[in-house]
Amino acid sequence: MRKIGLGKNLYDRFYEICFETFRIMVRSCTAPINKISIKLHQAMGFSIEPGDSAIDGVPVTRGYHPGR
Repeated sequence: MRKIGLGKNLYDRFYEICFETFRIMVRSCTAPINKISIKLHQAMGFSIEPGDSAIDGVPVTRGYHPGR
């Protein structure tokens, strides 16, 4: 579904819901090796937060893994 805008459309709908429910901050987490996801998120206005290490030049926080 890449290249047809599905990810952006899903995020746009998610943003609408956030706005309607007075959410003011949105964060996302992706693997530092997932360059396509990183580019998508940056194109949508996300920025990479500082970490305590780096993988492939991408800042990461060691030991961080949501859901574990």
